[in-house]
Amino acid sequence: MKVSRTEAAISLTLAIALVTGCSMLQDDQGPIGCRPPPGAREPAVTRDVPELTGMSPEEAAAALAEDEVDISWRYYYDTEPPNIGYSECWCIPPPDGTVMAASTGAGGQLIVTIQAPEPIPGGRPQPERGWGC
Repeated sequence: MKVSRTEAAISLTLAIALVTGCSMLQDDQGPIGCRPPPGAREPAVTRDVPELTGMSPEEAAAALAEDEVDISWRYYYDTEPPNIGYSECWCIPPPDGTVMAASTGAGGQLIVTIQAPEPIPGGRPQPERGWGC
């Protein structure tokens, strides 16, 4: 399947927005959202990322319950068609959606990206430090 330059540009923009999301906002202490919580554990070694793809946030949280790693949940939803969206920072598992990916972020924090089940046209107001923080 051939991908046009426009489709490639949209995919790249989506990937950048997904990774950066609310962390692009700044205050006098650095990025406002998606920052590790105070007292976050620093892992002694790089950890393997568990396979969570396709799980609900609740199932992923249960699978990680005994794991001693800080988790940053990223809740991605489309805001405008086609393929324009936003990635919110959550300190608790979001209430719905499906795990799209899990990766290790800065300092060993586990980043779990959730795809929302429905678009949120125009987005919505964001808490200063992230949802559930």
